[in-house]
Amino acid sequence: MRKTAAVSFEGNSVKIVNASLKGDTLSVDKTLVISDDEFEFYLQKEKSSEFIVTCEFPNAYHDVLTVPAIKPKYLGKIIESEVRRASGMKDVSFIYASLGERVFEHRNVLDIFCYAVNSEDIRKVVDRFHLAGKVVSALYPPVFAAASLIDAGIPGEANMGVLGTGRDRTIFFTKNRAIYFIRNYESIDEEFGDFDIQNINMTINYCFQNLRQNPSAVVQMGSLTRSCAISTLPTAPLVSFCMPRNIRCGMEEFNECMLPIASFFTGRASNILSKDFRNIYLARNFMSHAVKVFMIITLVCLGFLFYEGRDIYAKKDAIAETRQGMADIRQISAEYLKREGKVRQFKPVVDFLNRPAPDIRELLVGLGEMNNRNFTLDRLEARAGEDNVFMVTITGAGLGNTYSSLQEMLRSLADELDSTAGVQVTDKVMNLKDRTFRVVMEYKGSE
Repeated sequence: MRKTAAVSFEGNSVKIVNASLKGDTLSVDKTLVISDDEFEFYLQKEKSSEFIVTCEFPNAYHDVLTVPAIKPKYLGKIIESEVRRASGMKDVSFIYASLGERVFEHRNVLDIFCYAVNSEDIRKVVDRFHLAGKVVSALYPPVFAAASLIDAGIPGEANMGVLGTGRDRTIFFTKNRAIYFIRNYESIDEEFGDFDIQNINMTINYCFQNLRQNPSAVVQMGSLTRSCAISTLPTAPLVSFCMPRNIRCGMEEFNECMLPIASFFTGRASNILSKDFRNIYLARNFMSHAVKVFMIITLVCLGFLFYEGRDIYAKKDAIAETRQGMADIRQISAEYLKREGKVRQFKPVVDFLNRPAPDIRELLVGLGEMNNRNFTLDRLEARAGEDNVFMVTITGAGLGNTYSSLQEMLRSLADELDSTAGVQVTDKVMNLKDRTFRVVMEYKGSE
């Protein structure tokens, strides 16, 4: 039986559950509700070293993205690119779920529900635990934790859940165990009332118009099940979520701490921790188990040496050094995060140096292919301008014997340059005295 601690940040409150999970049965040992200001003091006293965390991110991006139907190993990169473009976030952590494949404009595409958070917001949450020497093994958005309970406990292909923290509300629509839509709004009262029914009906209408699906039930969850002050009902059946049979605790405790309890059953695919934090967690776990295995082997060897009459005191020193290695791991982890922060300071400069620029070679090739029997090119100058544009100046001499032929040559050259992809002539000058000319143009490169 594995004992674990789960923490849920809900407004100005922090809800904590210590529980034991055996198979699919969760036995709640203790629940605690404290203010956010008391949380650091709690961490200093708490003996648990690993935590499952549920936290709401107000600036999160969530939407359904349509991407090409490609192999799964390439899908993550495509989604990351689309999320960066759509959300405007550069350093982003995200989770996603496939909603199915369809045909759009004669090609196969995938609909993907994506939930993305700025990595800096995740780092702020994890740092609170890290500074106390604790590890966050998983970080879940509340809506994904709640959806995992609805999928397991409410029958029907599609359902709608309603969560509440104070006056803040979250409505989400699930279908076939996948989240399709999330909507946040602020209610006029902490108690569930008619204003919430209006918002639920609006969301049901939106889902029918866009998803062609009505929920089989609207599920009140957590603190919203305590009391209602409604004079009307939503267009779908309204039910209060009941505690599943595989969770052993009081009903009051369950409703109060529904989210941290739900996080025990949330799938790994909903863990929004960035890869860096996951790698640190895996490395720490690996080293912890490796140390335990090494200690067992050491003890066996010490027993063998005892019966052989060997000196065992030197081996005791080795065990002490191994224990000291755990402290070194924490120090290395802290140093890693510190240096990572320094690297991020230079990332904007690197991105600037790596920004795309048009390929000037295409212009040179185009100039070489021009009909230059009426002129000679003497010089080409190019300098980088703003918005990935080259300012190009070419100078040369006309071969005509009359003024009109020189003017016609310059006009023909400017027209031919203007018709070249990515080129816009901004100035052209002919010096009739010495038959030299100058053409100035902007070059943006071919699309």
